[in-house]
Amino acid sequence: MTEKRSQYRKRQKQDNLSRLLNRATKDQVIEDNNEDLNVNPEFTRSQQEKRRTDNNIKSADHERINSLGRSTQKQITSKEEREYKVNRLKKRLNLAILIVILLLILVFVALFNL
Repeated sequence: MTEKRSQYRKRQKQDNLSRLLNRATKDQVIEDNNEDLNVNPEFTRSQQEKRRTDNNIKSADHERINSLGRSTQKQITSKEEREYKVNRLKKRLNLAILIVILLLILVFVALFNL
């Protein structure tokens, strides 16, 4: 005998929950394992490399802050670009409506005259 839809959905939901729980516990196990790893010292970053990456992050933050002033200019251009796209779509829609009307007229002429 086949199972009902409700039974199938209930079983699928339970399977999904168990998969999710399994994945979450696996992620925790992986995180715990990462703390206990023995890494070859040749592959670890030196203090100088750590400073370089920190400086790169800080400079990226400064660039982001400086770009906030330029964002208003970008908003203006994005508004203009949006208006352009809207107008283009309006023209295309009007053209499509015109073509449909012409085709309807052509069909009516063909039906009543032929």
